[in-house]
Amino acid sequence: MVVYFDLDKTWLDVSSGSAWLRAELKAGNLRWWDLLVGFVWLALYHLLGVHVGDPMRMAVRRLEGRLYSSIEGMAEKVYSESVRGRARPGALAAFARHRAEGHKVFLLSSSLNLIVEKVAQEYGFDGYLATELEVDEQGALTGKIVEPLCFGEGKVTRALAHMAEQGGSLRECVFYSDSASDLPMLEAAGQGVVVNPDVRLCLGARKRGMKVEDWGRLDR
Repeated sequence: MVVYFDLDKTWLDVSSGSAWLRAELKAGNLRWWDLLVGFVWLALYHLLGVHVGDPMRMAVRRLEGRLYSSIEGMAEKVYSESVRGRARPGALAAFARHRAEGHKVFLLSSSLNLIVEKVAQEYGFDGYLATELEVDEQGALTGKIVEPLCFGEGKVTRALAHMAEQGGSLRECVFYSDSASDLPMLEAAGQGVVVNPDVRLCLGARKRGMKVEDWGRLDR
């Protein structure tokens, strides 16, 4: 059995995307207007499951020419200040249960691989699937995302290829997520489990016969 966990607001009780926007503003890489637009799209994504693929690609285009090493430094800052240690109690319990049953566990997230990789290492995941930025031979960002974007149907595509590598199919996996944007993957998985959803996603999940769980929050 292969188990996939979404990252933001599912495994974590915070949004790494929001933390990244705040860090970029503090570093002087964003204007207040950019920050506002970014938070609006994140809110639409988390509350309504709105597809943010094009806005993400537009944001990444602004990074063209920036050294990948500078992005690595920002990722370390965001992780250490806002993400490390933020796993939901219920996520840790689910992880321990699957490990005890001998299952392989992976993160499956639309967040940048630079953040997802650190979380995977922190908690001992078998690996991860995430959004990746294209880098040229000089170590600079090209302003493009490595397709397919790990979001919506793109998650299904990425997971299909990954499960094929594992010698199985999506019907043999479990997927945990809080987001309506992940309904394609929740429906494609053998077992889709909705975690700490908003009212809209909770109703949709119950209509589809999906389990709904409350994984709690950290007391800090």
